[in-house]
Amino acid sequence: GGSPVLVTAAALFIVAGIAWLVLGPDDAPPEEPATTVVPETPDPTPPRVAEPVAP
Repeated sequence: GGSPVLVTAAALFIVAGIAWLVLGPDDAPPEEPATTVVPETPDPTPPRVAEPVAP
């Protein structure tokens, strides 16, 4: 027999994986970005460019 802790962890992992596969796509509608994810957020401050200073 195996360790009950490993068996329980494996069972919970499998159940969680199945639940994620079944419930995941339903919670997130296709072709619609999540509101929490904001790709390419513009930086309010422009990047500083090193320019040579004339003496």
